[in-house]
Amino acid sequence: MPKERAEFTVEDAPILYRNFAGAKTNNNALGSRNFCVVLPEEDALIMERDGWNIKRREPREEGDDVVYYLQIKINFDSSKPPRITLISSAGQTPITVDTIAALDQYDIKSVDVRAVAYSWEGTLGSGISAYLVNMYVVIDEDVLDLKYADVPK
Repeated sequence: MPKERAEFTVEDAPILYRNFAGAKTNNNALGSRNFCVVLPEEDALIMERDGWNIKRREPREEGDDVVYYLQIKINFDSSKPPRITLISSAGQTPITVDTIAALDQYDIKSVDVRAVAYSWEGTLGSGISAYLVNMYVVIDEDVLDLKYADVPK
């Protein structure tokens, strides 16, 4: 993988398939926290060429575009745990391992993400996984959240 693709940043991106709590599902092992970030087509195709595990969601309706996305893993047990910040009308709120599950409940407008590559090899093959370094999560607040945003806590 070229050095310039060892990490990437995407801004104002939507996310898909979030599992910040690390809940067990048909496609997710218990404790595995992750989400998928939607990528611009041009960036996704370059990253795919470089070995990243880019996924495609085909158009659901006529006129829709293909959606390119990448799963981002979240590892709080790392020597450098990710920095995650929630952005709302109340300002910036740091997210920790104890509060991250709440992100599964919010209406998320967009995220700014920086992630790094981790190359792996195993009995099932090899590939590149993306691990979260830093993320700002912008929530979509409703009218009542905004109405009472200035009321002291």
